[in-house]
Amino acid sequence: MIPSPDIETVTGHTAMLRAAGASHVGRMRDHNEDRFHCDAGRGLFLVIDGVGGHAAGEVAAGLALEVIVDRLRRKTGSVEERLREAIALANNEIHRQAQAESARRGMACVLTAAVVENGAVTLGHVGDTRLYRIRGGQIEKITNDHSPVGAREDAGEITEQEAMRHPRRNEIFRDVGSAPRDPHDKDFIEIRTLPWSPDAAFLLCTDGLTDLVPSTQIRHVVYRNAGQPERTVHELIDLANRAGGKDNITVIVVEGERFGQPVEELEDEPVARPAPPDLAPIPQSRPMPKPAPSRSALVGRWAFFVYGLLAGLLLLSLLQGFLANEVDDGAEETPPTARTLVVSSEGYATIAAALAAAQAGDVVEVAPGAYPETVRMKEGVSLVSAVPGQAYLTGASGDTVAVVAEGVRAGRLAGFRIEPADGAALDVGLLLRGADVTVEQLEVSGTTRAAIFIDSTAAPTLRANYLHGNVGDGVFIDASASPVLENNVIVNDGGRAVSVDGARAEGFRQRNILR
Repeated sequence: MIPSPDIETVTGHTAMLRAAGASHVGRMRDHNEDRFHCDAGRGLFLVIDGVGGHAAGEVAAGLALEVIVDRLRRKTGSVEERLREAIALANNEIHRQAQAESARRGMACVLTAAVVENGAVTLGHVGDTRLYRIRGGQIEKITNDHSPVGAREDAGEITEQEAMRHPRRNEIFRDVGSAPRDPHDKDFIEIRTLPWSPDAAFLLCTDGLTDLVPSTQIRHVVYRNAGQPERTVHELIDLANRAGGKDNITVIVVEGERFGQPVEELEDEPVARPAPPDLAPIPQSRPMPKPAPSRSALVGRWAFFVYGLLAGLLLLSLLQGFLANEVDDGAEETPPTARTLVVSSEGYATIAAALAAAQAGDVVEVAPGAYPETVRMKEGVSLVSAVPGQAYLTGASGDTVAVVAEGVRAGRLAGFRIEPADGAALDVGLLLRGADVTVEQLEVSGTTRAAIFIDSTAAPTLRANYLHGNVGDGVFIDASASPVLENNVIVNDGGRAVSVDGARAEGFRQRNILR
């Protein structure tokens, strides 16, 4: 059972896999109706979300946990048969107790169970809890949401972001416990079997996570903490709480023993080609249309790193002020205070406007939404997406580059998604000229020349970025450049994952996933 409101964590490790699970009451509830089971030794994993007021959901989830785990531990019958029987037994026991006690009428739960056995993962699923597979730099939702909004999202009628904001997102049309069930009833238990891959990870969770944290951000966190599933689950729960913590939050991460290791297979040798020519300068001023943010600004986990950067810059400002005072015969001058400038419907209308007002040491925080601007980074300013993965940079109409850092020796770009607008072309996502900035948690897709272009005078640090689906190279590096690449995932690019002057660069495989 899970105490409330404290967090409970379970970890496990075998020769085949490592796993951790945790649950938290969240910030808005006074008790936890989630339950989970994380048993790496037996390969049994289960997340349950209780349904029903006055603690009845908590009772339903507890019954389901007890009945399902007991049945799955008895290895009689195939894995699919065991899952069907376990979930049906739980369903009927919940229904029986609900009918016997009026205070528990209507109690039920939704759940996802996974069994790792004989080189396969078999899952049984009912409701809107989820199981994701993370492999090769991608995240894939394996389960279907048995809910009106989830069905529309799965069918591609609405986006993930639209589903997360939908007022009916918590309605479900399948549950465990509201009516008597047979193990083989149609439209009851969703069963799927997938091969177990030692280079893959699986994530099971309740909607307390997925209503607030997008899948792109989940993927970033899982890869960044590869080999440390306990750290992953706690970071994801922390992100959900920072985004509002509106519901109980439960997460299980199961990793294969080779998950997160560099991919060994090499790409086919490409035909040599010249380095891309110099890119035309980007105009420094252009009218920017007002973006349409979709959610209130929220600070992600990466904000802790921003504050460290700000502290260093503030100390530098203090030292400069002290030296200036010495020259000016003791005249007192107060160094500028670091600020956070917010781009949102209530703040600055455009990123360009906020950057124009920013000074070294400031943070420009961008609310979720699409921003059709060509962004030029500014010396000493951190430019961050308030919710990683939910602020989109498409470049201004007619421009071929979305973000430019030129001659910027201190600064940070974090959490944005760069992709061309519908029907538009984008040569380069991020152009770095003479820039030593830090670039983190950036997702770039759809470019024709390079997701990130680093010229010969640049020495940036690229960390935990996801570059995919680009026609050109993932990262193009001029021969004299000296970038640092760590924990990046660069896959599915039409050109090379990383190239130096047009030749494939293999030296970055040790710290990155390149395909």
